[in-house]
Amino acid sequence: MALMEVPWLRPAIARFAGIVWPVFPRVESTWSLPFGVKDRGPQAIFRSIIRGADAFIDGGANLGWYSCLAAVAGVGEIIAVEPVPQTARLLKHMARWNHFARLRVLQCAMGDGRGTARFVVPDAPFPEMGHVGADGEGRARDVQVLGLADVLGMLAAERRRIVVKLDVEGHELTVVRGGVPGVFRDRIAGMMIEVHLGCFDEPVEALADLAGAIECIGSPMVMIPDDPGVGPLARFWRNATGRFPLRPAADEDVRRRVAAREIREVYLLARRAGG
Repeated sequence: MALMEVPWLRPAIARFAGIVWPVFPRVESTWSLPFGVKDRGPQAIFRSIIRGADAFIDGGANLGWYSCLAAVAGVGEIIAVEPVPQTARLLKHMARWNHFARLRVLQCAMGDGRGTARFVVPDAPFPEMGHVGADGEGRARDVQVLGLADVLGMLAAERRRIVVKLDVEGHELTVVRGGVPGVFRDRIAGMMIEVHLGCFDEPVEALADLAGAIECIGSPMVMIPDDPGVGPLARFWRNATGRFPLRPAADEDVRRRVAAREIREVYLLARRAGG
């Protein structure tokens, strides 16, 4: 974080894991993913569930690191959904820079169906994320909303092994309920959801509801990415070396730690049997 604030740094284009990627001063997401100081565990899990997939939906794509990983893995059709205008524009540029012709970018939010919603982005030179809702600090604007079923309908009908990633800042259950259970069973081979527990008044119940909503894909598994007993330097080292993986947690342990607010986010995974 200190290095990001060095005043003489300028934007640059680099290559990580075969992906042409922009790096901007003071824009954390352009540093954290490629440099491996964040999300190493989720990336490892994602690489395992994307194998054999014929399509990928990146809900809440941000700059599209997971979309790029899917393209490098040879996934046949990719849709990245990102409502922040500046971020979506840069994502489109990245698709061109990397010659990812199979990557389609939709500048919209995800919900339980077609419509519009107020979307708030922070007042910043490069807003990295935002959230649906009229409250919060920043600039609010109306954005187009598509349901998961709408996005699934944009994929070729022969796509039967679709992987979905969601990172939608507290609207995970709304988005999942915008799908169709039969389509979940027949076409979605895997789902990885980053659940931001701080967005919920009752996070234990919210996590249970979300797990129940994706049971039709396969038995949900909760993965915990952080350890409250590890200091910041140790956390940085484990992430940078890949030795801080996600680990599955038993239901009782998850409920206890979530209720105590010991963990800020978890990853919820479901995979079709044999997928």
